Amino acid sequence: MGQVTDPVDRSVHLKPERPAPLGPYLLFLGDTVERGYAKTAFGLRDWAPDLCVGEFALPDATVTLDLPKLTPAEAIDCGARSLVIGVANTGGFIAEAWVPALVEALESGLDIVSGMHAKLGQIAELRYTAERLGRRLVDVRTASSKILQDAVGSNADWLRRLAEGIDDRLVEPNQPAKSSGTENTFAEDLTDGGEIRKEIDEMARGGAAWLERKMLFCRTVTIKVRYSDFTTITRSHSSDPPTRDANDIASRAIALVDKTEAGYRPVRLLGVSVHNLVDPSEKREEIRLPLFDEVEGGDGAV
Repeated sequence: MGQVTDPVDRSVHLKPERPAPLGPYLLFLGDTVERGYAKTAFGLRDWAPDLCVGEFALPDATVTLDLPKLTPAEAIDCGARSLVIGVANTGGFIAEAWVPALVEALESGLDIVSGMHAKLGQIAELRYTAERLGRRLVDVRTASSKILQDAVGSNADWLRRLAEGIDDRLVEPNQPAKSSGTENTFAEDLTDGGEIRKEIDEMARGGAAWLERKMLFCRTVTIKVRYSDFTTITRSHSSDPPTRDANDIASRAIALVDKTEAGYRPVRLLGVSVHNLVDPSEKREEIRLPLFDEVEGGDGAV
């Protein structure tokens, strides 16, 4: 007996799923030191404040949005779905120094949105990581209107205008630095605790020297540790009164190492930065000055 066929198509036709929205956002400031290069980030902060959970920057950045400073993992906990590259640079390229931070965002669970001339997918490490984890790399300049409409709704045209540098607001002059720091990526992972502490000590003293040159003081010392698997953490210590004493800053930074797994896990990158800066010429308050007549190796008595 021949096969009986049903002339009626009884298969269930499902509507394609609407792409998940890209917002809320974590705004990435890279290592930007000039406010005018961060107009996309400032535009999002000012025009869509409810969609901005915080900011994420490299230690050398001096521009801030005055939003909560969050790691990608912390931003996820605050509801973020995407990291938006909120800065530009001459040439519109994605700086090599940014890539580890962008990879960290993808691995934490964030999509990445960019308005740069360079396409995110042109960076092999970003492309492979996004494909492996199923994350989206959205280039605003080349994304179709439908993709942007699905992702950000009525903000699509405005977001594209920002990406193209169209913003009628006045550029504000550079603001005073609010932090400073250095970080080193090592050719070979560090595994010796003594060597790790030595690196932290040198960077912390470099931060103190910067404070001395700028005639500033700091309240907060932060270290950054990136392990060999690219997991990145930060640890901070704040204290009053503010200081620029190299021994104090170095000892605090080294103490923070004990709050990490550095030495037990291989370390790829270390960084030290100083924050909550105080300019004594602007505000009168108690300042902790170095003891110039302190005897090395002594008990600190004057």
